[in-house]
Amino acid sequence: ANGKYFEFYTTHEFEPQFEKVRELFDGMAIPTSEDWKKLQQDVEQYGLYHAYRLAIAPTQSISYVQNATSSVMPIVDQIERRTYG
Repeated sequence: ANGKYFEFYTTHEFEPQFEKVRELFDGMAIPTSEDWKKLQQDVEQYGLYHAYRLAIAPTQSISYVQNATSSVMPIVDQIERRTYG
């Protein structure tokens, strides 16, 4: 990863422009261009290991415990069976 993705974020500030919006974000951390530069350096140095992993819950067994509908049904059987010998 070369960090090029972060160029836009490292060259602009994204502070709220209006007082009402500032009030809405009061007490929340909004990343500054310096924060983005630090992230860019980290990505350049360490990469994006596991950046695209996704876990969608609840799955079948978790949904039973939570008394909810499962969102993704896991594969509970083999896709292909082979017979040897």
